[in-house]
Amino acid sequence: MKLTTFFVVAAISYNLAQACLGEAQIIANVQEVRSLNPEIDLVFINSQTVSFYQENRTCPLDLSEVLHNGINVKNNYLHHGSTLSGVVVKAQDGRLILE
Repeated sequence: MKLTTFFVVAAISYNLAQACLGEAQIIANVQEVRSLNPEIDLVFINSQTVSFYQENRTCPLDLSEVLHNGINVKNNYLHHGSTLSGVVVKAQDGRLILE
């Protein structure tokens, strides 16, 4: 029974690790907003105004990748100078998405 439990826990941990490509919490000011479509903007942040950045310990997302690639944001509510706050997740296709 203990051996079965060990393998179940190991399999779940492995699957969770495989699903996570990168994740971090962020608070920063928006530098630029590019409209990708009517529902999604690509937002770039100002590196000088990052007031909080915490990578997920088991699935880190480097700040340099966020600065270089920008973040996909739904609902088009951000503009230059506004504060972006939330969790950034790296999708399977490489896009960075604000959750």
